[in-house]
Amino acid sequence: MLSILYGNMGKGKRFFVLCGLVLACLGVSGSGTAAETSRNAGEEMDGTMTIGAATYFKLRDTAFAVGKTELMLFYVDEAQAKEWGNVQEPGLYLQALVGTVPQEDLFEGMAPSLYHNLGIQLDIRDWKNLEGKEWVFPYDKEKYKADKETEAGLFYGFQYTMIKSARFRVLKREGAKFRMRWQGIADVHWEEGGDFDTDVPFDCVFEAELLGIYIPQYVADASEQGLRKTLGNIFNLDDFKWTTTHRLDGLYFELENVK
Repeated sequence: MLSILYGNMGKGKRFFVLCGLVLACLGVSGSGTAAETSRNAGEEMDGTMTIGAATYFKLRDTAFAVGKTELMLFYVDEAQAKEWGNVQEPGLYLQALVGTVPQEDLFEGMAPSLYHNLGIQLDIRDWKNLEGKEWVFPYDKEKYKADKETEAGLFYGFQYTMIKSARFRVLKREGAKFRMRWQGIADVHWEEGGDFDTDVPFDCVFEAELLGIYIPQYVADASEQGLRKTLGNIFNLDDFKWTTTHRLDGLYFELENVK
C-alpha cells in the first residue's frame, strides 16, 4: 500500500510524502546537457516496452537502482476540493511514486525520489486505458513558482522541489502491473553551482501495480452505494471491490478483477 505520510503544506493543501524517483532527460525542454543525457538514456531503452525488463533511474549522468514504486488512483469531488482549498478540480487523478536505492558513496547516501502530490487528472473511463497514455508538462519560466504544486510532480532529495517540466508515459500493461517512463527537469540543490544544483535532467523507467482508488474522508457521500453512483458516473468500477479498510483518513476501492 502507498507509503503516505499525511500533513499540511499551506492552507487547504494535503501533503503526501511518498518515496520514488527517476533519471536523465528526453523530449522535455532543458539544457544541451539534458539532450546529451537523453541520448545516453535512449541507448538503454532496449526492451523497455516489455513488462519485467530492466528498470533504471538517472539523475543527469548518475545512475541509481529503482527501489520502492507505487501507483494508485485518487478521487476528488466538489466537497473534497473545497476542503483542500480548491487546489484541485473535482475528478479522478493518477499518483505515482518512484524510490531509489541509496549509494553510500554518492551524495551522503541520499536516495532521490519522484512522486505526485496533486496527481495527474485523468480523462479515461476504464483503468485499462491508462496503457499508452502520455502527459507533457512544459516549463513556463514566467509562471513557474518553486512552491506551487503542479501535475508535473515533486522531486525529493535533501529537500522537496517542484519539478519544472516533465513527460510521463504509461508504456505497457500486463494484468495490474504497468511499465512507465518519467522524464523531466528539476532543481536538486545538492551542490551549489555544480551539475546537481539547478535544471538537472532526470529519466526513469519503472514498474508498479495499480493498487486501487483512494477515497478521502471529505467526499460528500463516502458510502459504497453513493460512490458507485457519483464516481461511477465518470469511471468504470466493475473491476473494483469496496473495502472498509481505512487508508489514512479515507476508504478504498481495491482492484479485484485483473485481466
